[in-house]
Amino acid sequence: DGVSFYYGVQVGEGGIVMENNSQIIGNVFSNGPIVGQNSNLVKGDVISAGHSGSVAGSHATGTVYAHSISNSDIDKDAYYTIISGTTVDGIKYPGSPDQATSSLPITDAMIEDWKTAAAVSVINSPCPYNISSNAVIGPVKINCNLEISGSPTVTIAGPVWVVGNIEIENSPIIKLASSLGANSVAIIADNPSNRTTGSKIELENSAQFQNSGTDGSYILFISQNNSAQNGGSEKAITAENSISGEVLVYAGHGEVHLKNNVSLREVSAYKIRLSNYAQVVYKTGLANLLFTSGPSG
Repeated sequence: DGVSFYYGVQVGEGGIVMENNSQIIGNVFSNGPIVGQNSNLVKGDVISAGHSGSVAGSHATGTVYAHSISNSDIDKDAYYTIISGTTVDGIKYPGSPDQATSSLPITDAMIEDWKTAAAVSVINSPCPYNISSNAVIGPVKINCNLEISGSPTVTIAGPVWVVGNIEIENSPIIKLASSLGANSVAIIADNPSNRTTGSKIELENSAQFQNSGTDGSYILFISQNNSAQNGGSEKAITAENSISGEVLVYAGHGEVHLKNNVSLREVSAYKIRLSNYAQVVYKTGLANLLFTSGPSG
């Protein structure tokens, strides 16, 4: 068993906002509303599940499923109960049953397994733990904030648990060790004593993320910040300013904000916002993702 990501974007009850020329190349599944603003495009199918499911202001090249659809452009079919202001190039199916909601693909129990695997080695100082030259890390638990800056090459050899925030900026290369082969690795920000304003991840500038050299391996960033789920405005993960590569982001209880020319392989979260040419490009191999430890280890 491993982790299976069947959608380019999967969202919980917080829903998704797409704005300012953002794109998802892949299917979208949401337990909450899907709202498009300005120019946006989903190259695939769109599902907003449940009786309150809604799609508004969106353009999809595939089929759309939602209880209500409004002010949208759908290149294929539409399944709905209520529709208004929408162009459907395919077949309309009024009175269609609502799609069933679905759980996000990673459980808290899986994350705890990866944290345990990381904690075979522990770093307590210096704090914050700053990496600005070439380094190899993991498996490791870092008991404070992690900062990676400048232009080093940082090789990830196993799971990383940061008991604080993670900040990666400037133009570093973050890559998986070649020995990992087709396996992926989780990098987790989780301070159990502060998941409201802490346990956050910021990926910015021109950071590049590389696999092990074997196709099908990815770097998975996980934030356990739960502000969005509790009605707050803190961002669990922010990715911006031209970051790219074999990277996935996950915030099962928080909000992910992708902006300013960022390009990722997959994103799942309680709530998601894409803006300013952000792009998610799904790869089919994500339906069979394996890790070095935990449920699929």
